[in-house]
Amino acid sequence: MAHHAFIISKNVSNTNDILKRVCELHEIEEDRASLEFFSYASFSVEDARALRARVERMVEEKTIRIILISFSSASTEAQNALLKILEEPPEGAVLVLAVPTLGIMIPTILSRTLPLFEPQFEKNDEKNIDDEACSAKIFLEGSDKERIQIIERILTTLKSSKEDDKFEARKKSRSLMSACLVHGYQLRFKGNTSEELFIFLKEVDMLLPYLYDQSAPLKPILEHVRLVAPHIKG
Repeated sequence: MAHHAFIISKNVSNTNDILKRVCELHEIEEDRASLEFFSYASFSVEDARALRARVERMVEEKTIRIILISFSSASTEAQNALLKILEEPPEGAVLVLAVPTLGIMIPTILSRTLPLFEPQFEKNDEKNIDDEACSAKIFLEGSDKERIQIIERILTTLKSSKEDDKFEARKKSRSLMSACLVHGYQLRFKGNTSEELFIFLKEVDMLLPYLYDQSAPLKPILEHVRLVAPHIKG
């Protein structure tokens, strides 16, 4: 049986994609699954309690019942209340959390969910995918010295007097962090359940949007990511 709790870090635009993906993971036909969508601006403790009662009353009409829960923000208390649903889901229920960024989630939620979709690279960075994917593997599975070398290559380009080089440095940093997310999620799918990896993915997901700001301090962001990166043996 596939996992029963997933998370996506994007706005929900097409619930059919979510239903299709869950069915693929559970290896069942789509007509054997149903989906119910709950959307909140700010998810509260009261919302969590009401949702839990609603989910427990659901009639088992399908093999899989997908409970899609979307919110933009949630307090620590509300997320702890939501944990009870994740830890003791009704029979046949699959829960999918949809949030704008993993950075708003507490580590215990992240430790009990798997990404429903793997993150995608920027379309403009397709030509760098292979190089950055290799760097991401080294960044997560290599030594601290190797991580420093990767960062120094980016920062050296950033110090150039040419604006094109500065732009390229930020582009490479975004591509590297996206690749780290992809590689980190792949490690999770392979069974790596370390808290260090959960925290790393959360931090990268939270910091990645800042790399689109040309005025954001690139060096401290990359240094922070290096410090929180887990040491994983390849």
